[in-house]
Parts: sequence; C-alpha cells; structure tokens
Amino acid sequence: MNKQPSAISQIRWILLLAGLVLLAGGAWLALGFTPPTGMSQFWSKVLKRWILVLCVPGFVVVFVSIVPAWRALRGITDDQDETHDVGFTSRVPHSNAPVPTGPILSARSIHKTYRLGRVGVPVLRGVDLEVERGSWIAVLGASGSGKSTLLHLLGGLDRPDTPAKSARHCRRCGYSRAGLSNDTRCPECDEPQRTLAPPHIVYEGRELSGMSTAELDRYRSGTVGFVFQFYHLLPELSVLENVTIGAMVLHGRFGYMKARSEARDRARELLDTFGLGHRLRHRPRELSGGERQRVAIARALINRPKILLADEPTGNLDRTTGGSILDAIESIQQAEGLTMVMVTHDPTIAERAARTVNLVDGVVVDKPVFEES
Repeated sequence: MNKQPSAISQIRWILLLAGLVLLAGGAWLALGFTPPTGMSQFWSKVLKRWILVLCVPGFVVVFVSIVPAWRALRGITDDQDETHDVGFTSRVPHSNAPVPTGPILSARSIHKTYRLGRVGVPVLRGVDLEVERGSWIAVLGASGSGKSTLLHLLGGLDRPDTPAKSARHCRRCGYSRAGLSNDTRCPECDEPQRTLAPPHIVYEGRELSGMSTAELDRYRSGTVGFVFQFYHLLPELSVLENVTIGAMVLHGRFGYMKARSEARDRARELLDTFGLGHRLRHRPRELSGGERQRVAIARALINRPKILLADEPTGNLDRTTGGSILDAIESIQQAEGLTMVMVTHDPTIAERAARTVNLVDGVVVDKPVFEES
C-alpha cells in the first residue's frame, strides 16, 4: 500500500528545490547578468549582491539535503524504516492482518569465540534457543559462561561466528587449527573438528544477518530494550533526559520534535511506576545504585519494545530492592505483553520466570520450571 510522504520528507524536498533555485541564480550571475531595462544602477548593484550572497547558502542547502532526498527517492527514509516488516509497525493490528504465531525470537547453531592474542577463547559452542512470544525466560550460568554474549547476539549488538571463522580454532579448548583439515581431532584436547552449521538468529521470520544497516539499527533501538548490569547513564543529563534519550535515538533529530511530548509522558509514567517520580530533575550522581538501575530499566522500556533483554538487572542490589524492581518489571511485562530474556546467576530470581535455561559448556540446557513450595 502506498504511503503519503511524511512532513520530514516534504521538508527535505523543499530545501533541495530552494537550494537549486539559489544555485540557478548564482549561475545566472556567473554567466553574465543584465539588469532589466529601466532599473537604476543602484538597484542593479543591490540585486547582483543579493544573488551572490544567496548563492553560498544555496550550495550548502543542496549539499546537506541531496543525500536524504536521494534516500527518500529510493524508498528508505526514516518513516519507511519505521513501518518496515521487522516489528516497527503500529501495535494495533489491522483487522485483516494475521496474528503472528510461533517463537518471536530463535537462535540456531550459535558459536562465539574471542581472541586473546593468538589464543581463541570459546564462549558459545552451538547454542539453540527459542523464545516464545510474551514469555519470561531466565538464563542461568556461572560467571564467564557466555550469558552476556548470548544477549548481545540476540539483540544484534554482535554477530555470531560463521563456519569459516569458527574453523580457525578448536571449539572446546581454543587451540589454533591452522594447518588442520576438517573431520580431524584437536591435538590439544582430542575434540573432533567437524564443520559447523551456519548460525541463524531469526526475529519474527527475518534473519538478523539479512537486515540492512537501517533495519538493524531500528531493531536495536525500537524492537529490543536493553538493561545493562552497570547502568550506563549519562552523568550530565537528568533522570528524565536519560530515559527519553532512547526515544531520541529511535526517532532521530526531526522525528523526536514530533514525538517529544509523548516520549516525556511515557518517561514520567515509567519513572512513577519505579518510584522515581520525585527524581525527574536529579543527576545520576545524586541517586543510589537501586535508583540508577530503575532509571536504566525505564530507558529500556521507553520505546515500548517487544523484547526486553536484561543482563543481571538486580546483580548489584540488595534482595529487597531487587525484589521490588522485579515486581515492577513483571507488572509491565504482563500489562504490555512483553517478551523477556533475563540473565542471572541467582536461582531465586530465576524461580519467577516461566522458563529457565542453563548455559553449560557453551550450550543451552533446559531446566524444569521451578515448582511452587
């Protein structure tokens, strides 16, 4: 279905046309301007001077607007990116639109090895995981087991190893496989070295690896919300500004002008939910650790994401504060149908999730849901 051009696209084209008009005036002057008959010498000089003055901003306007206008012509403007079929459509489905079924996010044959000098450090060794729509999954694992790496891959912040890259090191011990062929054994740990299957991370039927840069940016900023363990708040911004900055990233400079009021209302609503309604104008240095983490969670939820990826959201907090934060997250998850993947090392936190998986030796092992006592 054809869409009407957005106001931003129209402004870009108007600026481009205005710049071209100014450049045309400059070219007219360069080719030799002859004043109309009857014009005095004074007004002739004034007209020439103004044409020359306007020629410079005309060139600047064309230079600034030509690329966005060309992008708009190719059909990849910001507004079209927002409605692309990667989860950025309106949350109110069309009456005839089919209801999505199946897992919202899935990962197959995910391997990741980090290099430390000449040595490879295998972290993920073939992770398979399916995340059902609206579910809450807890990922348990020891420190260094690859929990954070898995979240970064699911959220599009990093890319999994390809079969060609994985073939450079042993998947078990990291020993360099230079000079070794496939279907042999590692001389260090005797692990069979077979060719890996290609990795797949799929969101609602679309491979993350097949998305364009603009689509992947929109996925990371709009579809997925990240909660980092160490807050990552900007110290020069207030609490309210730290939350709304997520909306600025999503909408861009011009789009945020239109969405600013709605974003600030959403930020106030979230901060009230997390008990920070009286802290809107405070700086991060004036907050406790628990309050900073609540601000970070509100920032992750500002754009109403479909998936929340939380990396130890209560790892640095006491049990009482962490429990209150989890209560608030769970209420939002149930109210908005949010899908959550939460990394933790605390089994008592994992008990609250509908499903618990464990990362063992770089692979996902399903564990039974904890029974209520």
